[in-house]
Amino acid sequence: MEFDPSKDEENVAKHGISLARASDMDLKVVLPDERKDYGEVRYRGFGLIDGKAYSLAFTIRSDPDRCDQSVYAAPTARSSSGMSKHPKPRASDSDNPEWTEADFRAAKPADQGLPPEIVAQFRNTRGAQRAVKKVPVSLRLSPDVVSHFKASGPGWQTRIDETLKRAISK
Repeated sequence: MEFDPSKDEENVAKHGISLARASDMDLKVVLPDERKDYGEVRYRGFGLIDGKAYSLAFTIRSDPDRCDQSVYAAPTARSSSGMSKHPKPRASDSDNPEWTEADFRAAKPADQGLPPEIVAQFRNTRGAQRAVKKVPVSLRLSPDVVSHFKASGPGWQTRIDETLKRAISK
């Protein structure tokens, strides 16, 4: 899958996820995007990336000088954590609006709505873990530690893990 790097930067800023992650999606359902004439067939898909629900819009390109697929991923309301006292406002996206009940009713399973070679480009499962890399734990940390790491953005738990690994290797 290929995409415009400037679109990727825009998507990361707006939705917090790179378009490159679209190939990690377990694509569940698709429907043709017929909201307007795009000059080419465009689809909207819904699936999971790392267990979170995402929506994407994409086009299958036929011109060999252009990319084969153009993917725009955007988190849906379901990807927001229900645990937060102050949930992030939903980022609206006119290119890829939030799915409605009617959209889900009209959607088809990905393998019925797309050619097999396109479906094959989406990851259907995470696959077996080769070796245990991390162990899930429940850990209580002081608010200043959590605030410090969260302030640096997504991936703060990984940065805590890296800091602890450096501490034990000394």
